[in-house]
This record gives sequence, structure tokens and C-alpha cells, in this order.
Amino acid sequence: MFAYNLLHVLAFAAASWLLARSFRRRGLPGLHAVLLCAIVFCASRFSARFFHALEVARPLQPWTSYFTFGAGPSSQLAGLLPSVAIVAAYALALRIPFAVLFDLAAVPGCVAIAIGRVGCHLAGCCVGPRLPPEWALPAWLSPSGNLPAPLLEMAAAVAVAYLLLRIPDEATPGVRASGFFVLHGAARFNLQWIRTGETSWGPLTTTQVLSLATVALGAALYFFVTRRAARARSEPLDHPEDAQRRHRRRG
Repeated sequence: MFAYNLLHVLAFAAASWLLARSFRRRGLPGLHAVLLCAIVFCASRFSARFFHALEVARPLQPWTSYFTFGAGPSSQLAGLLPSVAIVAAYALALRIPFAVLFDLAAVPGCVAIAIGRVGCHLAGCCVGPRLPPEWALPAWLSPSGNLPAPLLEMAAAVAVAYLLLRIPDEATPGVRASGFFVLHGAARFNLQWIRTGETSWGPLTTTQVLSLATVALGAALYFFVTRRAARARSEPLDHPEDAQRRHRRRG
């Protein structure tokens, strides 16, 4: 339990530090990055616990269980849902385009996910199927007899972060964020096949259904931002006299 909580604290600290650096480069206070990460961290944990309680038809359990930060039952990927809404609301409060803030948060989000998955592995949760005895991990890596699904998810998050960093900063705002949603959602969908979990939606688990929604969100965001950028490039620049004439008519 100690390792689980320690790794999640480190995940929060790393994401806050990376996001604060990006904020300062854009002239935004770094404190806002820490505050945003703290809100997302708490809201995503609550959402993951609450969504699992809905799945097992026990939503009225003691409210303290929703704010337990130790290892325990949760609905994987459900924490991403409130995180998207919170980042969008925070962008509105800071008066910056939501696509820009999503871009800034994409890589720190991958880093937080990667570190957090190591904590899940050390806590012995989110395991994969049993391994043959000759393939067992060292005994100090608990659970040593199961496929280390969280470590594979950690590797996938690192790979997604690397691919996102390959996107130049000059790219259309929102492209990096859409890449995060598509790549992370696709990785979680495929890795869920080697995770223990109940198939609540036909052959799919709830995590896989949410993963498909995440991929669809990323695809829609990419279509929206690239179409808007193309339209902006195709529009002719206003002559100063035309702009003044329109302003007088509106007045």
C-alpha cells in the first residue's frame, strides 16, 4: 500500500512539474498547473471509484470509500471523463483555447499514467493471467506469477508520450491532444484483453467501451481543429479599411 501511494504522489508531482514548465513558457503562473493537476487527480480518483460502484450496483456505499487513495476496486479509464471536463473548464477560466491547454497536458498526463501503473503493479492489482512457472517474475515483483499487465500499460504510456513529443510545437493546436486520446484509448483497448476483468458489454469490458469513446473523442477533436485551421488559412486577410467599415456598420 505504501508503494502504491508513493508512486501516485510521484505521478502527481511529475505531472505538476512538467505542466508548470509548459505554463511558464507561455507566461502563465506555474501555480495554476499544480492546482489543475490536484483537481484532476482527486476528481479522477473519485470518478473511478464511483463508476465501479455503479457497475456493481452499490453506489450508496460509505462516501469515504470514494476518496480512498489506496489500492482498491475502481473502473479503469473512468477517471479520464471528468479530467477532460475539468481541463476544458480550466481553459475557459484562464481564457486560453481549450485545444492549447489539452496539448500542454497531454505529455504530463502520459507521465502520470506511466508512474501510476508501476504503483498498481507493486500493489498487486490490475493483474494479467497466470504465467507458466518458468516465466514467473522475480519474487520481489508482486504478483510474480501473473503477467505484469500494469507494466505493459506503463510501457504503452511511455511510448505514447514519445510519439506526442515527436509532434512539433508549431503543429495545429489540438493535434497533440487528439493524438493522446487516440493512442492512449487504442492502447488501453488492446491491453485490456490481457487484463482480468468482467465483460459487461458483450465481449467487451467497461474499460474497452470507454477506450472506444476516447478514440472517437480524439478523432473528432482532430477533425475539428484541422478543419478550422484549414478554413482560417483559406480565408483572405481583411484590408484595414474593410474592417473599419464593418465596425462602423455594427456600431
